[in-house]
Amino acid sequence: MMYKKFIIFLILAVSMAFSQEEQIIKNITNDFNNIRGNLSSFKKDTLVVFSLSLDGTEVTSYRDKNNDIRLLTLWFDGEFGKNYEEYYFKNDSLIYSFMQFYENDALDNTADTKTEEIDSAAADLKMNASNEDMFYFKDDKLIRWLKNKEYNVKPGSREFYSLERSLLENLKGILKEINGK
Repeated sequence: MMYKKFIIFLILAVSMAFSQEEQIIKNITNDFNNIRGNLSSFKKDTLVVFSLSLDGTEVTSYRDKNNDIRLLTLWFDGEFGKNYEEYYFKNDSLIYSFMQFYENDALDNTADTKTEEIDSAAADLKMNASNEDMFYFKDDKLIRWLKNKEYNVKPGSREFYSLERSLLENLKGILKEINGK
């Protein structure tokens, strides 16, 4: 009888914890959708910083009427493609991030070439999104990572914490650069 009560208690505790986390994720989703819906009311500034890429990173900040950053977008070239990142903030805390990696595909050789040589200046470089990750934060701590928008990376794993540290460190550097501190 005591064992049965313990199992019921455990099931209830796990379901309540899951329900609370889902509500937090839902609130974060509502917050970043609200930010996206109000972009036109924010002050937009774009600059190039060199802390993430030798070629420079285009950083666009969207600030509210209190001059608080609500969204940062980043575009930068890597050795194998381009990266696009979004960082959403509420009350000066990171709440959500989205990252896409566009892999350099083969050259599209549809340019008019009458000789055997390919005119690389006329060839178009195709870009295909090959990785799209979503990150949810609460109190500046990563609480959920959806790898390729579907695979939930296990919280507590080495990969989870390593990415959290790396992402927050990079973001700290970018914020320092754009705020001039």
